[in-house]
Amino acid sequence: VKEVIIAFFILMEQGKATKQ
Repeated sequence: VKEVIIAFFILMEQGKATKQ
């Protein structure tokens, strides 16, 4: 399911932005 993968990818990106 692409939607789940995309949502997870966005969550990871947000986590990186938060650490930075």
